[in-house]
Amino acid sequence: LVGRLNPLPAVRRLHGAWRVGRLRRALPHLAGHLLDRTDADLRSVPELSTLTNRQLLAMLHRSRDVLRALHAHEILMGLLVDAETTRMTGASIALRVLVEAREEGLSDTEILEHSPVVLALVPPRVSARATLPATAETMVLGPTPESGNEAAVLREALRLRARWVQELASRAAWELGSRLAADGDLPEVELIRHLTLDHLDAIITKRAIVVPSLVTAHHHDFGTRLPARFRLSADGVAISVPHAREAGGGTGAGGGIARGPVTHDAEDPPPGSVLVTTTLSPGLGPRLVHLVGIVAETGSVLSHLAILAREASVATVVGYAGAVEDLPEGTVVTVDGDTGRVTIETEGTAP
Repeated sequence: LVGRLNPLPAVRRLHGAWRVGRLRRALPHLAGHLLDRTDADLRSVPELSTLTNRQLLAMLHRSRDVLRALHAHEILMGLLVDAETTRMTGASIALRVLVEAREEGLSDTEILEHSPVVLALVPPRVSARATLPATAETMVLGPTPESGNEAAVLREALRLRARWVQELASRAAWELGSRLAADGDLPEVELIRHLTLDHLDAIITKRAIVVPSLVTAHHHDFGTRLPARFRLSADGVAISVPHAREAGGGTGAGGGIARGPVTHDAEDPPPGSVLVTTTLSPGLGPRLVHLVGIVAETGSVLSHLAILAREASVATVVGYAGAVEDLPEGTVVTVDGDTGRVTIETEGTAP
């Protein structure tokens, strides 16, 4: 009875709803401010070769903080995005830019320098320079919605800035690795990929030295692969979460309905095939022209590739747990991008 008479819980709920409403209205302004700050920071970065080791290390630490802010705002903006009407992505723009630039005879180095949007097609990797997809072809894309979607545009802008910051950090780390290798502190520059920020900090400040035999023999252990759907327990363990439509499908990401043979080859899928994969990657964008459908064990309907596939009328289903095992190479399937259902028409051969 006391609980029913206590007005505080109701007041807290109303206050929370009011705050959420304010946050919803304020989010675009906060995101725009963060974009401006990030662009200003990126423009102010001098040539990496002119920076000291400590300055490069400080940049890596700063990049981590900036990425946290960008990804947090990206997630919040994603809550405002309408998956049904969103078509534009950084990956779709990047694909158009890459194809047109190559048709004009520009080299990949020139494309990266003048149109960094193409980085949306490349996963981050510690290296001297990103490697663009070897092939990219034009494809017929769907109509652009008449009304602009501010939340979707801001979300893609945040994603792109995150990719730029990742690239900057990757090149800074490579520059550090090159210097450590030249000074004999690192056996090979590629081994910089095995070092954490704490490791780099200790080496650069001379609080530690690299033992070549240990570094060269080091292998990362990433543990078991995460389930397609999971939640974290109180002690941080990933627990699989069952899905009502897990058997025979997942979540429809659009693109219509398509029928074709299954392939697991994401590098060179046969024309007219349905790619069944564990994860969606923007790097698959240039290969969409060969596909009629995509089935992924993980992913979101608002991911780069899902939106790009929808724009290209490639039937797409995400969140199909165990798809790679359930759908062997050669299996003929029908993919319904609207309902998320995947129907086996003809059995393939299990590997």
